[in-house]
Amino acid sequence: MQDLTTEISGMLLEQNASLVGVADLGDDNLSPVSTLPKAVIFGIALNPEIVASLRDSPSAAYVGEYTGVNGLLASLGARVAAALEDAGYRSFCVAPTTGDFDKETLSAVFPHKTAATRAGLGWVGKCALLVTREYGSAIRFATVLTDAPLIPGTPVTRSFCGECTECRTVCPADAPSGREWYPGLARDDFWDARACYAEAQRVADAMGFAHPVCGRCIAACPWTQRYLQRAGKY
Repeated sequence: MQDLTTEISGMLLEQNASLVGVADLGDDNLSPVSTLPKAVIFGIALNPEIVASLRDSPSAAYVGEYTGVNGLLASLGARVAAALEDAGYRSFCVAPTTGDFDKETLSAVFPHKTAATRAGLGWVGKCALLVTREYGSAIRFATVLTDAPLIPGTPVTRSFCGECTECRTVCPADAPSGREWYPGLARDDFWDARACYAEAQRVADAMGFAHPVCGRCIAACPWTQRYLQRAGKY
């Protein structure tokens, strides 16, 4: 299945995906569809100039970028699903996360960062966002689940945040505890989702946005800052 794995990855990169990986979710029953144990996970990096502006506060430009990238990811997901089905396999698209999530648990049906860590694309930061070496947290993801026997990447099994507490320092809700993530650690054991959500909703209400929004932790992350520096925006 090397050829199909290479074909899918190449197609996504040609269509301007920033990162692409394959995850095996079957061993630990992590797939929300048990009969589709593999995941194609792909991301698009956010505009560095807009990300740099998050150091001050979220803006309409950030909301527009966030929405636009989500639309591109959804379109790419449909193309991946079609390619897999043309090859004789089943697929199911998991759309990029939006404001449509479970308000009781503050969680999505499937967190894309689960596939991303299993594919080796990054780790979960102290702010509960995926952190990548290439773009920090300034990247959004979508996932296509499949039963195609694609070749998975090597999972990331530890955090590379170290002693850094920048996301905790800038968080107005004090949501990050400062504890480092590792596979199997429950989200609520290192990050306060409700505090984050309340602050993001407060900002949205004050600025007239339709969905909760913040993003300060994205801009503060040193891994994101390296991305901005390479782009000449820091």
